[in-house]
Amino acid sequence: MKMSKYAYIAIFIAMVIFSCGKDTADDNAKVFTIEDSDFKDWNSFLQIKEEVRLQGNDSSCIITYCDKCIVDSGYMYFWDHKAKVIYRFSADGKFVCKIGERGRALSEYIEIKDMQVDKQASVLKVLDDRGILNYRLQDGKFIGRTNFFSSIPAEYDRFAIIGKDSFLCFTDIRNKFSIVLDTPAGQEGLRESKRFHFVTNCFYTYDGRCRVVSDYGEFYIDEYADGKLMTLYKFDLGNKQLPGNVLPQTLEEFNVVDNDPTYFKCITDVYETSSWLYALFVGPEQTYYHAFINKNSGKYVFGKNLDVVIIGADETYFYALVYPGYISPESDIWNIVKSKPNEDNEDPIFIRFSINENKV
Repeated sequence: MKMSKYAYIAIFIAMVIFSCGKDTADDNAKVFTIEDSDFKDWNSFLQIKEEVRLQGNDSSCIITYCDKCIVDSGYMYFWDHKAKVIYRFSADGKFVCKIGERGRALSEYIEIKDMQVDKQASVLKVLDDRGILNYRLQDGKFIGRTNFFSSIPAEYDRFAIIGKDSFLCFTDIRNKFSIVLDTPAGQEGLRESKRFHFVTNCFYTYDGRCRVVSDYGEFYIDEYADGKLMTLYKFDLGNKQLPGNVLPQTLEEFNVVDNDPTYFKCITDVYETSSWLYALFVGPEQTYYHAFINKNSGKYVFGKNLDVVIIGADETYFYALVYPGYISPESDIWNIVKSKPNEDNEDPIFIRFSINENKV
């Protein structure tokens, strides 16, 4: 059966509308152009509002370095790198309890891969190779496991909560997608992988919505809504950005590319206040660069050697940790360390700060 000329015209119009819709969606992303990477005056840029030293003890809580921290409702959940457990601290820095244990029992995590706070359920969710463990926020008591739809839960390295038993997940090389939607109804790929699966802190939440950082070699932020990812922000690094034709496909290629002394490689962390966007970049020679960008004006500061670790944000403030053992007397942050009691104590100091806009 031959189609009439009107059918061809209808198909052509539909294709044009579809392609325009895609371009428009992409064009709606806000682009931040970053050219200067030499900002150094961090001491006057950070306006510190609060400083609290975390207080470990000699038995159940010996604090080292964090793999991830979550500040929620006046408490901090600190995933300790060396002990490979999660500690809960109160707003004044006191140790409250340990959440979970490392082991192979049903209530224990073999290896922590990620954690998220489920505010609606008052539960801390911890990802390991077998799925998600659920711990009650009030006392850290184990209350059960959540299974993924995926038959290979070990493929997931990061996750974000988007509904009851529904998650966005970052996958490893066993999946052809880097970002998938996993629900009791099934698994759906949302972002096709084009390179080696380099694990970052790719999920964060702002204004109740889940945002997703781009994969290795690219520089943008998506927002998840209604089963889709929509590009929200883009970063233009000009000729300092890793060329698309050298995206690593294997671990061997990744090791070569990641050590390249010329280009910026990826974004590893992002947090937002109502006015400011913070992004941590891996730059030339595996050096970290910190960007604070005004979301309205596009003005920014961008540089290295910021001696704090940004761990979160609310509408007004950013949250960070200072590690006294890693701070030299020449650092801009040294005054924070010296101002706290127990100067010989190397436990981390939690700070809350805003931005001095006069320094941008």
